[in-house]
Amino acid sequence: MARSLILFIATLGIAACEAAPPDPFPPLLRKHVGRGDPPVDSSNRYIGDPAVIALGKKLYFDPYFSGKVVFSDMLLRPMTTPARAEPGAATEVSCNSCHDVSRGGSDHSPYPSGIVVSLGGGAYDVNGQQTINSAYNDIFYWNGRNDTLWSQIVAVVESHVSVNGSRMRVAWRMIDKYKAEYEAAFPEYPLPALLDSIEAQKARLNDDGTCKLDGGTCPAECHTTYGPCLPRFPLEARPGFVEFGDLAVCQWGQVAADDVQQPYGDAWDCMQLADQRTATRIYVNFAKAIAAYEYTLISKNSPFDVWADGGFVPGELSPEAERGAELFVGKAGCAECHSGPNFTDNRFHNIGVPQLGEYVPTTADCPEGGWCDCVSDDTDIPKNCLPDGARDGLRKLRANRFRRDSEWSDDVGCRSHFAYHSMPEYAKSHPDECDGRVKYYSLPLADMDETLVGAWKTPSLRDVALTAPYMHNGMYSTLREVIADHYNTGAVHGRGGETVGTLDSRMTTLTLSNQEIDDLVAFLNSLTGELDSAVIEPPVVPGPSAF
Repeated sequence: MARSLILFIATLGIAACEAAPPDPFPPLLRKHVGRGDPPVDSSNRYIGDPAVIALGKKLYFDPYFSGKVVFSDMLLRPMTTPARAEPGAATEVSCNSCHDVSRGGSDHSPYPSGIVVSLGGGAYDVNGQQTINSAYNDIFYWNGRNDTLWSQIVAVVESHVSVNGSRMRVAWRMIDKYKAEYEAAFPEYPLPALLDSIEAQKARLNDDGTCKLDGGTCPAECHTTYGPCLPRFPLEARPGFVEFGDLAVCQWGQVAADDVQQPYGDAWDCMQLADQRTATRIYVNFAKAIAAYEYTLISKNSPFDVWADGGFVPGELSPEAERGAELFVGKAGCAECHSGPNFTDNRFHNIGVPQLGEYVPTTADCPEGGWCDCVSDDTDIPKNCLPDGARDGLRKLRANRFRRDSEWSDDVGCRSHFAYHSMPEYAKSHPDECDGRVKYYSLPLADMDETLVGAWKTPSLRDVALTAPYMHNGMYSTLREVIADHYNTGAVHGRGGETVGTLDSRMTTLTLSNQEIDDLVAFLNSLTGELDSAVIEPPVVPGPSAF
């Protein structure tokens, strides 16, 4: 009888174990597993090409493509703090200056106290984003105004607040220091013979930038299309500002010097169209080479990845990090936006981050007719309302001349259907076109008005422990501040500033305890991965060119 009772009790124990509910968290955590290789970018056929990657790495670290410090912000206002150098001095910034590959691909420059946006030739309105793992991004910039890595580089290198370079400076430095490597990487685009050397070009020019006459005749390296004898390939030139819908015209000697809106005496607009296209092709290839290198900046084998590969066995992470993982996919609700293997939904959300900080504009800084205009009707024309976030950025994407469907893209199918991409019906029936980005080209403007005002792109959380400061305005210096002061309060942070747009309905008070906040931080620290040391080892970069 006693033996039977023991067997009966044992059977009940087994049944109880079998009936225990499964742990609900591993299935939720598995949604963050299986990242694989970065998605294909059909617009850049050079991704994966060893010669292009090697060149792109040097270009990423090269500080001599940058121009001079212009000492202004995104609204063309004079800076109120020290810049990287004195106004007019060489900026000497590389991609790595603001996107340090040894520190998460983020900006750790020693800026003046209180400055948490990025500084280059001037002052940005946002905090720099990481380049590590950026190859997984669906769209680029905090506001989504670019749809490829290479088109983002095209924009940033000529931005007055960033590199403040010019496509002609890129072309001449490529000839001066990288000619053999460029021609090996891009044999289908030979460099023109007229781009011979910086020294020879300087000898051809007068102090005012016009060409010296040869026996009273304009030499072959120059042209008289617009009257004066001007160089076909100036040493410095980039497109200036033109009102939307207007045509750029040569105004040599007619425009006042302006380092931002009409730089280099309008030299670009005074070039011949064929020469502009040649220079732009060199510039685009420069950008595609850097993007090909950035495609190799992949962090792997984070403690979270190792834990996931082992099947989320308890005890593989610290107790705090494992509790934090449960909070991440559970009570804290982080995974609602920071979803998938790259810990981002690649979407835009208004989470109540204010326009706050030096050089971060509010709508009051953007009056009707201003350089930043948040008042005028922008239904048909982007008005550069920077505080609007994604609403402004996606409007700019629609007007971007370097999209995946532009003539500079290597995606032939996407490019050939450019004329259809403004049609929402076409995007719905061809969702995979342009590597799935076609949806952004035809977003109905009416739908963008409310949902995207004050919304910013969800960043990846991989390596997030390395990428402080946080949020688009850099207002939080630690992960604990992000959780405790922002998310735990439902964005009632008490730090001031202007909250633009309507807060996402999911932004509610979390009521996390101090221990739970610490646990979440521990989990976020477990997302720091490893990079191939050979990929991030700084290369030997040639010295400056004698511009």
